[in-house]
Amino acid sequence: MRTRAVRVADLTARDVERWRALADRALEPNVYLDPRWLIPSQRLHPDAGDLMVLLAEDDDALRGLLAFTVEPAWRGLPFRAVSTAGRFLGTHAERHHPLVDRDAVDATVDALLSGVGEHGLPGLLVLHKFVGDGPLADALAATLSRHGMREEEVGRRAWAFARAGYAPPTPGRASADRVEDRQGVELPAELALPTAGAKAVRNLRRSIRGLQAAVDEPVALMDRSDESDRVGAFLALQSAGWKGDAAAGGLAMGLAPATAGWFRAIAEAFQADGDLRLFSLEAGDEVLHMAVNLRSGDGVFGFIDSYDERFSRFSVGHIGRVLGLARMSATDAERFFDPDLDPFYTSGTGLYPDRRDRVDLLVGTSASSRLLLRALPLARRVRDRARRGVRASG
Repeated sequence: MRTRAVRVADLTARDVERWRALADRALEPNVYLDPRWLIPSQRLHPDAGDLMVLLAEDDDALRGLLAFTVEPAWRGLPFRAVSTAGRFLGTHAERHHPLVDRDAVDATVDALLSGVGEHGLPGLLVLHKFVGDGPLADALAATLSRHGMREEEVGRRAWAFARAGYAPPTPGRASADRVEDRQGVELPAELALPTAGAKAVRNLRRSIRGLQAAVDEPVALMDRSDESDRVGAFLALQSAGWKGDAAAGGLAMGLAPATAGWFRAIAEAFQADGDLRLFSLEAGDEVLHMAVNLRSGDGVFGFIDSYDERFSRFSVGHIGRVLGLARMSATDAERFFDPDLDPFYTSGTGLYPDRRDRVDLLVGTSASSRLLLRALPLARRVRDRARRGVRASG
């Protein structure tokens, strides 16, 4: 198996065609390495122009793809690294693991790691937000052991997740579509489901009672995935609140033509293939919350959501996410759902039934990088000792 390192902008139409097929059959799907996400990013987002990919090829088949930039490994030190967490990916992508053909796992991981250090690239690899368990993690560990490459784990966190086949329990006292609340208010059936424990469900049901009273309309989750005008509606919703006020620090995509165009291009590319999941929480003519999700391979991924800030006290974001998960458990039952929601947001991540670890790794693929990683534990001890000394003297 051979490797190539190439700028995303220089890929041929044939390269992109094979890349799209690889994304569909990847062992661990990654929407951020789907060409429908990464190519518009490189072309339209102001921070993504320097994106490169390392390709692993066998005959005419593309077996693996790793997206990266070359970055300083540590501030102030003259070491550079092949990094999956550069300026653009580190900010906008919540998964950084490579696409690996499920029919050639070991050979592909072997080729990708061997390709780091070749093609004029540094032999030090920074793998950010790599899967912490499963067959791809096992294949990485086996390859590192087989070649004597050194690995240092520098971070690990548990992220919210819903595994394939997740089916919300059926409420005990529900009709097909609605649940009658004790106070006589009809609630969507999904809100009676114990997806996050009894207390969280009670809070959600309390929120929707207040919401329905405030808008004086039934609240419903609408699937707007096939409606082209809803992409623009999402941009308008996000820009309507404080995020649309640049003076207040808002970063709504609609504030800049470049980022608005980037978002539109991605959403429309997935929509054209039937792989956009755009859910809208509505009450009459009011749009309360919108969530844009993207399907890639065996997974559906949360891309971005937004809500009408006038109704923030009713936790409309939580309501929309719970209803969206219940909807996808029926429409995409054979796929997992990854909300790609940072664990920092504990109230939001608590709505999801499962967890999967993501890890940050340093991998030394060359002799010099392995020596560098071997020195890290000593450097950390010296640093920690110095910090303790500073605190003691203070």
